[in-house]
Amino acid sequence: MNHRYFIIILLSFVYTLPGIAQYSYKQHIKYADKSYEQGNYVEAMIHYDKAYQIGEYLDEESIFRYGESALNTFSLGVAQTQFENYLDIDSTVYSHLASY
Repeated sequence: MNHRYFIIILLSFVYTLPGIAQYSYKQHIKYADKSYEQGNYVEAMIHYDKAYQIGEYLDEESIFRYGESALNTFSLGVAQTQFENYLDIDSTVYSHLASY
């Protein structure tokens, strides 16, 4: 009988782990920005991409940083896409850098 309860508790714990490990949109942006500032561009790209998958949008600063991260890791296709998305925004601050 004790083994049965142990197995039930263990299985319920295992099934809750994926829900705990998932980050929210804001958490992904926060981790992406922190990674970007530390020069960890691959990690930043992963978090920007996950944030986009969750929220289906990125603010203009995040789009620019995503593009910069991609450029710094020589992911030129991703960089081009992100800079084009950035230039499509009307109020871009760094448009001169993105168009370069």
